[in-house]
Amino acid sequence: MGIDFSEFDAYYKRFQAMRRELDGFLKEFLLEMVLRTVGKAVDRTPVDTGALRAAWQIGGVFVADDSGSIKPLDPTELLGEVRGNGKEIVVEILNDMDYASFLEYGYQHVGGFWMDGHFMLTIALTEVESVIQQAFDLRFTEFMRKHGML
Repeated sequence: MGIDFSEFDAYYKRFQAMRRELDGFLKEFLLEMVLRTVGKAVDRTPVDTGALRAAWQIGGVFVADDSGSIKPLDPTELLGEVRGNGKEIVVEILNDMDYASFLEYGYQHVGGFWMDGHFMLTIALTEVESVIQQAFDLRFTEFMRKHGML
């Protein structure tokens, strides 16, 4: 009397296929969240000439480990092979217009009064951070279901 391992073998093959596509899934999800954040910042940016709104960009991509060392990554790779305990991906979102930080955080006007900030990126980050876990859970569940893991 033998044991039929065919279902286990099929499950193992589905798991291997899912594992091969995991980096791509993570890159795509991270890129989507970064682009969503930039889009929200752009939408919140006040418009006079449109230059400030057009200046939002994704800057450097870095990885930090438990020792505190920070290493730049190629932004086109986003995650590459970087995964594991104690690793953190940092994506820099920036606006290099001279006055961007003044409009973000506020400033003392020449006339002596305070101009409140618009907090374009601050609010965009808060909004995306509030939904990122739920979005990841939903996407990862779909990803696992696609590979027959659920």
